[in-house]
Amino acid sequence: MLYINLNRESINYVNAISATLSCRYNYITDYMHLNPYGILLVGNMVSLLIDGSLGQAREWTTPNVTIAAESRMECTFFRR
Repeated sequence: MLYINLNRESINYVNAISATLSCRYNYITDYMHLNPYGILLVGNMVSLLIDGSLGQAREWTTPNVTIAAESRMECTFFRR
């Protein structure tokens, strides 16, 4: 059975950039729902995870390479 682990990926991302910086992807008074930037980020994570798990997901979803690159750069920068 194929699956994606969005929870693990999200936790890894938050740990990489810090909980404080990850708050910018939430609404100011609502930590349960993502703002438009957070939606783009997590949607891209889902697309990358599906593509990595299925290998043929391009039929249904295509990751945004710009968002993916910026996410990796952000994680690399804040891990220092």
